[in-house]
Amino acid sequence: EFIERITDGLFSLNLQGDFVSLNKGLIGIAETPEPELLTMNFLQFCSQEHREIIVKKFSEAIGGKNQKFEANFISGKGRNMVLEISLVPLKNDGKITGLYGIAKDISRLKEFENALSQSERKFKALVQEGSDLIGILDLEGKYKFVSETSYPILGFTPEEFIGQTAFDFIHPEDKERLIKQFSELEIKKQIETKPFRFKNAKGEWRWVETK
Repeated sequence: EFIERITDGLFSLNLQGDFVSLNKGLIGIAETPEPELLTMNFLQFCSQEHREIIVKKFSEAIGGKNQKFEANFISGKGRNMVLEISLVPLKNDGKITGLYGIAKDISRLKEFENALSQSERKFKALVQEGSDLIGILDLEGKYKFVSETSYPILGFTPEEFIGQTAFDFIHPEDKERLIKQFSELEIKKQIETKPFRFKNAKGEWRWVETK
């Protein structure tokens, strides 16, 4: 019952790569009826761009080595997908007679990873190429991240800010006002300060405003 209900594709192959057995999970991934699948070879679902590496992994598994890899495949309905494949040799009386496999559809995970990577690249470009000083602080006001613009603006490298509390750099006459506004972030989504004095690496006071 577990094998039938699991969404991952479980299957076995003979030495030629033909399907010998499979579960409902593989039927869903392959988008192909079970009777038809049992007459097919797994290579029929491989994308042309990854066919060579897939064949290589299959051959290494037949040779007795467990394999785990990611590759592009095409379902019976023409859907492009990224699968994580695990292959384990099946032995009978010490001889390898086929392979046992697990196929996991990670297409959405890959889409998420690509979107996250693009987002990170955009953020990095914004932070490094912008003229503003950008920082990330924890709830106590300690710097967790500071953009590289901190050096040309204040003379501090980003590393010198990490772990330091922002209020230690603020002029004593402005500190109480800034601490009060910072605490309002618990109930407000955004605050914008009036100009205040912030100490640079030379001990000079620079007027800044913060959003």
